[in-house]
Amino acid sequence: MECPQELDVLQAALNAAIDAIREELSTHNLPPLSTSGHTPHPLDDPQYTPSPRMFEARKLALGECQADERTRWDGSNIFPRISLASMGQLRNLLQLPFEKVLQQSFGIYDTACMDIVVRTGILDMISDHPCRGYSVPEIAKALSLDPRKVATVMRYLAAQGWFLEHSPDTFSISRAGLELRRGQHGWNWARTPRTKVAGSLLEMLTNPESKMSSSPLDTAFQLAFQTSLPVFNYLQQNPCEMEQWSGSVRAYSAFHERPLMTDYPWEKLTPGIFVDCGGGQGHLSVSLSKRFKDSSFVVQDLPEMLPIARRHILQDSEAGSAFEDGRLTLEAHDFFQPQPRVADVYILKHILHDWPDSVCVKILENVVKGNSDATILIIDYIAMPSTYSCRVEGNTTVTLQDLAGSSVYDQLITPPTVIPKNFGVDSLGPLGLGVHMLALYNACERTLVEWEEIITTAGLCVNAVKALRTSVSVLECRVKK
Repeated sequence: MECPQELDVLQAALNAAIDAIREELSTHNLPPLSTSGHTPHPLDDPQYTPSPRMFEARKLALGECQADERTRWDGSNIFPRISLASMGQLRNLLQLPFEKVLQQSFGIYDTACMDIVVRTGILDMISDHPCRGYSVPEIAKALSLDPRKVATVMRYLAAQGWFLEHSPDTFSISRAGLELRRGQHGWNWARTPRTKVAGSLLEMLTNPESKMSSSPLDTAFQLAFQTSLPVFNYLQQNPCEMEQWSGSVRAYSAFHERPLMTDYPWEKLTPGIFVDCGGGQGHLSVSLSKRFKDSSFVVQDLPEMLPIARRHILQDSEAGSAFEDGRLTLEAHDFFQPQPRVADVYILKHILHDWPDSVCVKILENVVKGNSDATILIIDYIAMPSTYSCRVEGNTTVTLQDLAGSSVYDQLITPPTVIPKNFGVDSLGPLGLGVHMLALYNACERTLVEWEEIITTAGLCVNAVKALRTSVSVLECRVKK
């Protein structure tokens, strides 16, 4: 049986995705999409949860568009994922191979140029008056920069959608660029330097003395910063870099919080005692404590993190009340030590992807010691293969039309036969994060099989896996009986 013509399948998938997005915009009374909008679209707000059909339609569209995906800071909603699974594959199909090599090889300058406009103040200057166009000479004079160099950087970023060039050498901010404004999640993520670590990845993978090591002390991070310390210890000794690092972690966590609160059935675990292991500033526990007043929540982390978490909690009046009442508490604990607190639920959110397999097993074993009846929630990305075939597996498929009118996210669409199982470009954000975890910690983003191996080795079993309207999922685990 021959494969169908790729162009035909991709065109049909792209048309279906765009039609579904248009219908969902109308159904939910959302404004039209525009890259040149001077205010964020409601879909750009991390607190907005798109309908299941909208989320899956954007995933289908995004998985077909490859080049523009690199302009998204973490695989998130900076601009709608319209036409990218289909468009990414179209680009793979139509682009000349040498052109693709050129574009990929220049990808390192994507981050470098973004870093320039954020750190020099160009982005702040232009975003203060988003409706106005700024000329390159005006920008260069105000910030004491070379106008020719400014123009080169700005035009490169404008081609990727961060700015709009209204007339030669005159730029304004685009809707995507608004996410890079000071204080936004995208700003917090983008200002953490990564190019230095990326430049040492080749040496990490080829160094004869350490290339087979799984130790977090044999990484590109140590090579780049010429240190023998692991990441966390290095940051403790460098407060300025720690502040930037913490900001990017907060941004990443906050982006996933709304889908996590909306799509996972927390009600079935309440009332109960929840322990957020390595909970950082306590964002998830704060949200849960405000929603489930019949339960108590413990945020555990290293002692130096607790004052920061306390300040964050007390900034929220409702969470502050839960803190004063003792329903929301802070506790110093190192998850490399046995868990001291007996609870109903233990949460490991964005923790295990920082560590090699053997360390993950140790962390999980420490959690379950003496807590054999508890539920353990692992909240992390589950990597999917980039494989595709001419035949659809199984007897049934789920289409965008099947999701029409649905408000509960309980079905994922089946990728068309010429689109990878991970929807291609739509997975570049979390897969890129996997490379980043490798460079920093000798860790990785794992497939479901790899997660199950770790979980089983630690004496647990996976009861359920819940997909969310974001790139991470929840693995619900219990001790094997």
